[in-house]
Amino acid sequence: MSEILRYLCEVASGQLSMKEIIHNNEKYYAFGDRAYHKDTETNLLVYGKQNDYYTIDALLFLWEHRAKTHPSYVRDATAANVKVVSRPDRREILDYLSGNRLEIPTNHNPSHAPAPGIAISRLVPETVEEPEAKKLKLEHNARPRVDQLLNKDRVDPSEVRALNDSLTADKIAALKQKRLTHQKTKIAAVDPDIMAGGAPTEPLVTRYSMDVRKVERVYRTRKTVMNASKKTYTFLFDVLKLIKSREEAARLKERGVDSSKSQPAKFVGMYNRYDQERFGKLNEFQTMGTSSFVGTNLSSISSLQENRPLETTETQKVDDSAKRTALAPTISQFTNSTDEPKKRISRTPIIIIPSAITSLLTIFNATDIIQDMNFVTTEEKRKEKNMQLPYLVVDQPNKFTDAEWDRVVAVFITGQLWQFKPFKRWHSNPVEIFAKIPAFHVHYDDLNVDPNVAKWSVTRLPVSRTKRHMDKARFRVFWEVMDRWIPANRPYLRW
Repeated sequence: MSEILRYLCEVASGQLSMKEIIHNNEKYYAFGDRAYHKDTETNLLVYGKQNDYYTIDALLFLWEHRAKTHPSYVRDATAANVKVVSRPDRREILDYLSGNRLEIPTNHNPSHAPAPGIAISRLVPETVEEPEAKKLKLEHNARPRVDQLLNKDRVDPSEVRALNDSLTADKIAALKQKRLTHQKTKIAAVDPDIMAGGAPTEPLVTRYSMDVRKVERVYRTRKTVMNASKKTYTFLFDVLKLIKSREEAARLKERGVDSSKSQPAKFVGMYNRYDQERFGKLNEFQTMGTSSFVGTNLSSISSLQENRPLETTETQKVDDSAKRTALAPTISQFTNSTDEPKKRISRTPIIIIPSAITSLLTIFNATDIIQDMNFVTTEEKRKEKNMQLPYLVVDQPNKFTDAEWDRVVAVFITGQLWQFKPFKRWHSNPVEIFAKIPAFHVHYDDLNVDPNVAKWSVTRLPVSRTKRHMDKARFRVFWEVMDRWIPANRPYLRW
């Protein structure tokens, strides 16, 4: 056991007292007649690292905050700029310091020699005492004035004269002396104007409150509280529209007007190929009913638009007006119809092909066979490099529907049971989940596999920290499993 760890155990058990010393703006911890800098390393290695050791300050901070939860301790240590003791090392170190564990923690490195301590006599603690203020030296001319102020409470009988026989000079002097004595026991009134320009009346902020304010974090303000996070109030617009329509109906009823007739319902007529005649009066709207764009490109269309002459003769205008007059009854017939508009029916022909993968004609080679009249097998078509299938990757399946659960083809796990809480379809049971869906676990090849992962039916994908040329070979296992599992269990999905 190193000397530093022995000191820390004695301090934790109360057998040894420790004090902090500030020397040259540096903090030292004094144990008896030896002192150590706060950043002095111990023999305890940091979890997962080779040449990184915990300091005295980190172990003392952990002991002082041992009652807190680990997330709270990590937050406080980060705010105090102290090295954090990881969760795997926390239990052993606390048990060792408290005396519940006699063995040295497993992360102890006996070959590492800590820095030697410093004699406490070499460290002089810094004091913050200020010298006393010098007393004000009075001038020689000011001494009579001071004497006069000091003797102000005394009444000189020679300056008092009698008013009448009943109020003699002695009685008046006694009354004045009594009044001065009464003023000494009375609290003097302070002028507010003097206080406004004088010293501040608010209490000074103490050192402890300043320390608290340094670690404060603003969680919510009076502005952020008023902002709704998830709720929407769009339904209020419908309520306002309903109230407005009722008020308008009541206002029209008072005037003697029927509200149902005041605003006739607008009817959207069905498609009519002659509706474009309404734009015949506009010169910039010119159509070519006998033309076609089949076999043309963008350059030919633009050149056709530039070389086409404007039809502005009077005879054409007369013919257009005659056509509009003849078509007027037809248009009015559609607009005055009270039937609801029907959905436009598509006229595209439909060809049905087999859905079986073993068929010679599938959805993959249908275009090559029917359109290009060239037979290509399904296997050759699927092996083409230019075919890409989309996959949806999510990390929060809390609101999945049954249809979305039927599309799940793989799940990556970490080994923690809380990950399977959203899997309500299989009662959050990992064994039942892995029997329905392939599971994969990505981990570093130099670390031990989680005990839960070792018990489950999971495909492991080890990753090297430095060998990047091996990534494709190892992750290709994932796609081999997908190519075998999806056709057998999810044939209705794209793959």
